[in-house]
Amino acid sequence: MRQGILEHAQVKTIAEWAEGDAHDALAALFGAVTLAVDADADRILDEYLEAAMDAVPRDGVPLGIVLSLPENRRRVLVELLELDTDARTSVESSAAAIATETDLSPGTVTRYLYELAEAGVLERITTRNGRRSGRQPSRLEPRFPTLVFRALHED
Repeated sequence: MRQGILEHAQVKTIAEWAEGDAHDALAALFGAVTLAVDADADRILDEYLEAAMDAVPRDGVPLGIVLSLPENRRRVLVELLELDTDARTSVESSAAAIATETDLSPGTVTRYLYELAEAGVLERITTRNGRRSGRQPSRLEPRFPTLVFRALHED
């Protein structure tokens, strides 16, 4: 990074937003730099910073935990992040879509997704579909800094 790529006001914005959490601040900064590099920008724009902060969930799981997961679980997370919103309407639809992109069965992917939700890496969000009995379907939302995870997992 060259001098002047980040303004003092932006550093202050990150610090205030992170409320003293160095992990979140560094994840947001890393995400903003990743977006700037991807856009071939010569500085970090406020829009990159805002998008990067939005990609760091409050009270999320530290990246160290996510990056220490076995490769097959990380691969499932990568594929989950690649899915469009139509494919992420339920755990089962997500698992089916992910299974087509990996060498894992839909059942194995479903198990991994539920394990990752149980560990707090993913959050199950109940969806309403009018069912009156049984477990309501749920979709999954990441609870870790997604921009940084993607950038680090590509290497």
